[in-house]
Amino acid sequence: NKRWIHLNIDNIGYSDCDFNKKIVFDRDVHNGLNRIHTISMQNCNVYERFDLDFSAVNLEPCDIKMLHLSYSTFHKKVEIKQCKIINHSFINTRFKALADFFKTEFYSNFFYKTTFEDISVFTESVFHKDVNFKYTTFEKLALFRKTIFEKTVNFEDSIFKEEANFLDMDANMANRETARIIKNSFEQQNNIIEANRFYAREMEEQEKELEIKIKNKEERDLKTFVDYIIFKFHSISSNHSQDPISPIIWIFSISFFYLTYIQIN
Repeated sequence: NKRWIHLNIDNIGYSDCDFNKKIVFDRDVHNGLNRIHTISMQNCNVYERFDLDFSAVNLEPCDIKMLHLSYSTFHKKVEIKQCKIINHSFINTRFKALADFFKTEFYSNFFYKTTFEDISVFTESVFHKDVNFKYTTFEKLALFRKTIFEKTVNFEDSIFKEEANFLDMDANMANRETARIIKNSFEQQNNIIEANRFYAREMEEQEKELEIKIKNKEERDLKTFVDYIIFKFHSISSNHSQDPISPIIWIFSISFFYLTYIQIN
């Protein structure tokens, strides 16, 4: 029931705990340490602000070796900003207020049945590994503006109940559904240019899926083959409607060969 202050944490684990006052993670500015090795919370309730943001004291970003949160609920604002997290796992964790991960670097990514009830901020964050927001629910605005996914991102099993901002996001799609979700978000915002860009990504993923089916004898059939030919032609002719020059070249080329054929005959 009192303010709980941590300095230069090595390894600490909490199980079945209720924190009714603010939890503070700070650093001893005299020795300059900025390391938190391991923080683990299981079946915990945090009723006040949870803060791992050290930027206010103009020190180096926090270096966290392991952040493990499972079956826990954070009732007030959570700030884990401008940190470097080597390993993390959020399992059945609920953030009831703002969850802010601004400019945080994630070197391993495990989200499972995580719920963000309020705004979630991943703006300018960097994910260095494949990331799958497995059964993760975003109940309000999800901000992925300028987020970098160096490998792939997977939203296939995620739920976006309200608007999401994926503007200037740099990512490879793990599957077609992820591209469709992002495309749909831009369509809802009437951002047709970005929606068309992710429409092309969606078509590319569909083409890959058809290629896999064609190579699999059990799934191969006439419809799959015809669909693949159509998608392949669409890709070659216009890069799935992203290249305005190619169709013009195709039109002139076909017209030229046709007229040449007519003259010869």
